[in-house]
Amino acid sequence: MDKGFFRKIWMLLILLTPILIIAGCTRASQRKQTDLKGFYGILSDNEYVILLEGENIGKAYKEGNELYLPYELVNNEINDRFYLDKENNRIFYTDIAVESFNIGSDSNTKIIKDIVYVSFSCVKDRTEMNGAVYENPNRVVISQKFGTISVCRPVKDTVIRQYNRENSDYMAEVSEGESLVIKEKMNESWYRVVKENGITGYIKTNETDGEETEERQSSYKKPEYTHITMEQKVCMGWHQVTSKAANDTLEEITRNAKGILNVISPTWIKLSDTTGNISSLAQASYVERAHNMGMQVWVLADDFSYGEDGSYFVGSVLGNYDSRQRLISNLVSEVVNCNADGLNIDYEKIYKEMADDYIQFIRELSIECRKNGIVLSVDTYVMQAYNEFYNREGIAEAADYLIIMGYDEHWAGDSSAGSVASLPYVKKGIEDVLECADANRTINGIPFYTRVWTETKEGLTSEGIYVEDAVNGNYWLNSTAVGMEAAEQRLSSQGITPTWLEDLGQYYGEYEAEGVRNRIWLEDERSVKEKLNVMSEAEIGGVACWKLGLEKASVWEEIRQYIE
Repeated sequence: MDKGFFRKIWMLLILLTPILIIAGCTRASQRKQTDLKGFYGILSDNEYVILLEGENIGKAYKEGNELYLPYELVNNEINDRFYLDKENNRIFYTDIAVESFNIGSDSNTKIIKDIVYVSFSCVKDRTEMNGAVYENPNRVVISQKFGTISVCRPVKDTVIRQYNRENSDYMAEVSEGESLVIKEKMNESWYRVVKENGITGYIKTNETDGEETEERQSSYKKPEYTHITMEQKVCMGWHQVTSKAANDTLEEITRNAKGILNVISPTWIKLSDTTGNISSLAQASYVERAHNMGMQVWVLADDFSYGEDGSYFVGSVLGNYDSRQRLISNLVSEVVNCNADGLNIDYEKIYKEMADDYIQFIRELSIECRKNGIVLSVDTYVMQAYNEFYNREGIAEAADYLIIMGYDEHWAGDSSAGSVASLPYVKKGIEDVLECADANRTINGIPFYTRVWTETKEGLTSEGIYVEDAVNGNYWLNSTAVGMEAAEQRLSSQGITPTWLEDLGQYYGEYEAEGVRNRIWLEDERSVKEKLNVMSEAEIGGVACWKLGLEKASVWEEIRQYIE
């Protein structure tokens, strides 16, 4: 054979070798595509993985032409306005009105394998979200992030990988300039990203233009909530009323606050049973007198009543549709009948398992209050790990005012002595709520009381909370709530001059008598002023005071300056 032919073949191989090497390296670097159906655990053709912001949160099922999502998942992860009424086999959807779907007989709901499902179209129509359905693999893709989003864009066509390793299999191909939402910056070398179609993976930072921002808008039209608010800052005082006769103390208890208080909240309404009935100390004459004094009246309703077995009525009432409706009707009627201006809900015996029932109650109550021109305010704890289940965003949305109970940092049953409302505690309470509530409709509650803490050495008593202290010796801890002047008198009677604690924003004093250490974190005009300064900086809607009658007269001048 011609030697020239072999020479040509040899030269061709030399020219092709770099190309083959590069192609081989590229294939080796891209590896193979991950089995996405297996990755997402899709076991049948009618099963769809639900990807929320690219994260696998559960499975949807297809029946006919409709996809169905588990109710629990919808309520917990996507839209908590859906509420399951188990007793009557219904699902409610509540915003400014209430919709009802009968489970199984309504095309928007299904029971599949004994689990309640809601149709994807029903959820999508009532939720601020972008949602789409894809195949290969079957998936429901949901995004609820709008506004400014962190993204990156590939500088060439490439892939996103299953792991942040160059030799990892790839999840999907991506195109040059494609917008990828950055989920996480793994390190200097990798981004974890999600494609518009919901697939999540890893891309090297040097394969992109780097982090940038993008504005994403929602086409969803939110329900238009209307709220009744005051033109000026709210200055509310809680008036503890335990009998009809106590209504006669209105003028005396507000004497020092004349011209400053613009809302009075008498503690009038209690639950009387598990079916939504109430007991009330409301008086139209009280309301008329308050109005003549320049104050609105927001009637307080609490949930402290309980039965012979020790269980609070509120759990049974809120969890039952008929009882809940009876309670709402009774509350609204009581406010209307005495010509009061508002309602203050002080429900503090709510537990995690009742959280859905409670927010449904607030939403349904807000609808009836709105119809009747009643101001609805709702009291909430300072946010802590043990009470995060309170849906503060939902409360703030439905109610006219959200009131932070900015006290009880240390309370009667606490295992350590401390301040009732230190400045850092107050700041945190306000900052946390303002992440989900409008400032002008947020009110902070301040204490007109403190606690006298007693630490009694072991052997002198056996009552209270037992505290083991390896340094100072074990003791029994007790406390008593007292007003401002009573607390100051405790210290002055012992010749104690309290010390100002800058970090806590209050005075502190202690003394020992007969083997008992007494400790007091004072509340007075200076500590009140410090709290009011924080509230002014946050530009919130006002102050609420618990409770009238325990304050020093001098605190009202500080409050006057805050209100003005």
